Amino acid sequence: MDVEHQPYINLYGHMPKAYRNRIPLKHMLQIVGLVAILLGFIGGLQRYTNQQLKWQYRDVMADKQAAGARIKALKIQYPKITKSTELQAELDHLKVMLQLHRTLLTDLQVPKMSHEQGFVDVITKLATHIVPYVWLREISIQYGGSSIILHGSTRQVAAVRTFIKRLSADPFFKGYAFKLKHLETSAIDASHDDFSIVIALPSVQVAEIDTGESVS
Repeated sequence: MDVEHQPYINLYGHMPKAYRNRIPLKHMLQIVGLVAILLGFIGGLQRYTNQQLKWQYRDVMADKQAAGARIKALKIQYPKITKSTELQAELDHLKVMLQLHRTLLTDLQVPKMSHEQGFVDVITKLATHIVPYVWLREISIQYGGSSIILHGSTRQVAAVRTFIKRLSADPFFKGYAFKLKHLETSAIDASHDDFSIVIALPSVQVAEIDTGESVS
């Protein structure tokens, strides 16, 4: 008989039951214990993290309160600055004076071209040609050097004329007209005469040039 077609005969009278693989109770208890330990660790870690956050929050709030107190103290120590009209007026005045001093410094230091004579240039020429018995008290330079007015005193009127001739002969004053004005006895010292000399270009209209003795 063919083995593969051999019939199966059940002598027990019922179907065989499938075998079930059961986990022992001991192992089950071990697994439950491990899960409990793991959950306990996770819970402890969470509680520790929450405590750390509470501590950090407490530190942040303390820093915030300290900063608020510091800001309050600074506001008391340095109150809000209010604009002072007097201070602003003083600043405006200083700005104007600064500009005037800058202009004066430019006139003193920067040499001029053509008939734009600088203060230092004029002073140098006057000092070069000054003569005895002539004293200059005031020097006024106007219109960028186009008009120069000298006020002084002398003990000899001829010395003033000599002084004017020496200035007019200098190429520096080429094109300028010279006039001797206000030659009169000094009110302070009768032995001296006060005088004014106007040195100006012909194109300059100055009231003090209209009268006076022309000197060349």
